[in-house]
Amino acid sequence: MLPLPKPLLIAAALISIVAGGVGGTWEYASIAVNDLQIVCNIVTISSPSNVTVIVGVKNPSLVTVDGTWGFLFEGVNGTTPWSSGSTVSFHIPAGSKSILDIKFPGLAGHINSSPTHGALTVNVTLYVSTTSYHVGMRTFNGSGSITNATVEIPFSQGKWNYC
Repeated sequence: MLPLPKPLLIAAALISIVAGGVGGTWEYASIAVNDLQIVCNIVTISSPSNVTVIVGVKNPSLVTVDGTWGFLFEGVNGTTPWSSGSTVSFHIPAGSKSILDIKFPGLAGHINSSPTHGALTVNVTLYVSTTSYHVGMRTFNGSGSITNATVEIPFSQGKWNYC
């Protein structure tokens, strides 16, 4: 067997290092998204009908996370249909925290009078939530929906912590 020429050995070693680095970074991106932490939350009812949620999101990872969250509530009040929704986009550098301001116009008039487990709830015919995260070269999308149910207003559960 003939020994491999040195340039070919160097090229093979470099390809191995680059492939391992890209693969590791690819996997780390999903870990960064899963490690986002809610560190504070406040819910206020402003004006007669709007609900505002202020939430702090911490990114403990070593990479920047960009994201978009969307929420849609639909229901019927007697025979009158109503709807309220909000979308918020954010950029959280590595090791940092961002404060998000999410407004739900007209939702306050539909909040149930007795909260469940400390959360503000709403009876809906449809609730949809969407998430999208961009980390490095990867994008992660998710969505969920519930029909004809009582749902929690996002981030309203538990003891509220000032941001």
